Amino acid sequence: EGMVRIEKSKFILRDVIVNIENSFKPKAEEKNIGFEIVQSFSTPSVFFGDEYRLTQILNNLISNALKFTSKGKILLQIYIKHLTHTACTLEFRLSDTGIGIAEEKINTVFERFEQADTDTTRRYGGTGLGLSIVKQLVELQHGTISVQSKLYEGSIFTVQLPFDIMEDIIRHNEIAAENKIEKEKRMHVLIVEDNRINQQLLEHWFANRGIHYSIAQNGKDALRLVRDTVFDIILMDIQMPEMDGYDTTISIRTELNVSVPIIAMTAHALPFEKEKCMACGMNDYLSKPLSEKELFLLIDTYTNPLNPGALIDRAYLNELSNRNSSFISELLQQFLIQAPQELNDLKRALAMQDNTLLKATAHSMKTTFGYLGIDKNHLTALENIEHAGSLQPFEKEVELLEELLEKVMEEATEILNGLMPLPNI
Repeated sequence: EGMVRIEKSKFILRDVIVNIENSFKPKAEEKNIGFEIVQSFSTPSVFFGDEYRLTQILNNLISNALKFTSKGKILLQIYIKHLTHTACTLEFRLSDTGIGIAEEKINTVFERFEQADTDTTRRYGGTGLGLSIVKQLVELQHGTISVQSKLYEGSIFTVQLPFDIMEDIIRHNEIAAENKIEKEKRMHVLIVEDNRINQQLLEHWFANRGIHYSIAQNGKDALRLVRDTVFDIILMDIQMPEMDGYDTTISIRTELNVSVPIIAMTAHALPFEKEKCMACGMNDYLSKPLSEKELFLLIDTYTNPLNPGALIDRAYLNELSNRNSSFISELLQQFLIQAPQELNDLKRALAMQDNTLLKATAHSMKTTFGYLGIDKNHLTALENIEHAGSLQPFEKEVELLEELLEKVMEEATEILNGLMPLPNI
């Protein structure tokens, strides 16, 4: 035991997968059984850890699955279980349709000297490669391993291993943050506010981010500036001398016919206040005293999704989370883990021809997409699957779902990068 060492180095997960596929696919074909590896995410794919020990763990488990499976299929699914900017826990779930493990044997299957019964030894040549070694290798890397099994129905071995994310992945996030900074530097914000303390606070926040801004002391100054200058967003105080925020907004919308996003800043956080703001043409509102996180979340919401092809409804996320950026971050990270798993479950239900599981998974996926405000028109494939009268191949629907998921995951990752703390703030 003392001789086993864990070495950490950079490795590409896809290389590990390809090597395993090349090694075991011919063996599975010889036995006339299926063998498939499904990776439910595209990035991160470069990790810092022990590639050799990971390969050893997977090889041992797959060799055992092949040994004890004479018909059906072996499936290795790889998920992201937990993700931060610097670390990632991967889950490797290996399922087979082999002989399974008797209930009384499950708790001892990882013990070093556990022996097979006489019938298993005669038919399969023993218990296979040592699961105790696999367990030791997993735990040396601060991971976990567990098994679910039913006799004559197959087994599922689940391994969770933590890895560091390599510098190039971190750099990818840094580049996204840098792009966000560059976008903000090109932004021009109009601050319509007569209170000098509020002006100073906003000046400080914008100056730190390199955002260009102009200040109007009242509504009349604001109209003059909007008439002569193109702004990306306007922050509009409600109570001002000469012309208040309501009348100023109405004039911007009707007299100047300008559709720039306008965010109200009000000391009265009452329900009717928001309705009044919306009625006069404002897009949203902020309560005073202002919150920096809330402010820049709204600015991002109204200046970023000018792309008409955006799938995630950022305004809906703000409303759902009560503009809590930490909650949005957690929600998006959970989506990146959960949605690919559900798509794999959908494919598995189709392969098993399990109509009940198929419909339940389709319903669950609709909810998962719904939390991101995805328009129902994009979810017709799930509607078709859930409400179909009988089990069908659904190849077109699955293809559409894969395309949709890829796009939504890209958007979710962009939003997550935007929620990363920026330097000098």
